[in-house]
Amino acid sequence: MPDQNEMEARGERSPVQMGSLRSSHRSGTPWYLAVFALIMWIVGGAFLIAAAPALSDVHPIITPDLLAATHAVALGFATSFIVVVLYQFLPAQYHAAMGGTRERRMVSIGYPLSVVLFVMAFAAGNALFAACGGTVAAITLGMVLARGLSAVLPAAQRSAAAAFHVLAFVSLAGIVVLGPLLA
Repeated sequence: MPDQNEMEARGERSPVQMGSLRSSHRSGTPWYLAVFALIMWIVGGAFLIAAAPALSDVHPIITPDLLAATHAVALGFATSFIVVVLYQFLPAQYHAAMGGTRERRMVSIGYPLSVVLFVMAFAAGNALFAACGGTVAAITLGMVLARGLSAVLPAAQRSAAAAFHVLAFVSLAGIVVLGPLLA
């Protein structure tokens, strides 16, 4: 089997090693989204601790701290890790690129910015931050979904697993559409 340099010289791509964020510069995995996800897990925990007195009541109320914690964990932690996994998994599984450098940079900068805006919006009660964060989140996640679907759809006719991946993308797209509508 030829080595990586020989394959790149011929314009070929080799499968990406699964689980290796060290090779992320080749696959385009935005590894710093994984770091951001861990930071948002800690931030969400801090907001949850701040909301603990309101949650301990017999009839708990939704406080700004609780909303900020929910968005820090759901968007900042869970969804960021989903994006990281998609950027790592799809090129390895389907041998398809997940966008160019500019597109990955937009997702890698835009998505964390949108999450920070959302968390600040709910912590401070600022509707403008929520509207901006929602718009940027929808755009960046839409870019990831479009790239993911373009990688998976051609294989969906040949593979049941790919068909399930398409269903997962459609479900995530529903969340991307419903989130801004509910906000």
